[in-house]
Amino acid sequence: ECAPAQINQVLLNLLNNAASASAATIDIHLGWRDGQIVIDIHDHGPGFPPAVLKQGGQTAFPPHEHGSGIGLLLTRSAIEQIGGRLLLLNPPDGGALARLELNPRA
Repeated sequence: ECAPAQINQVLLNLLNNAASASAATIDIHLGWRDGQIVIDIHDHGPGFPPAVLKQGGQTAFPPHEHGSGIGLLLTRSAIEQIGGRLLLLNPPDGGALARLELNPRA
């Protein structure tokens, strides 16, 4: 069962990251695919750096101007604890996309 407090914290962290990366609009898409809830958070900033895409929240990064560097690691951990998955992508149309895939029955 998805823990609401964990989901709230994960979404807040990803939205804060998107807002830090892009002063423009943040697009949020909520969908249902293959029995999973899918939440896409797409900013219109410079996209994820190659190191972030490679590590994908599996390790902490050094502190930086926008935060402590541990946010994606904690986000991925929280999502995996409730049976979900976090994908980080740089879409062809630019920006960065964080995708949460949640199993509502997990």
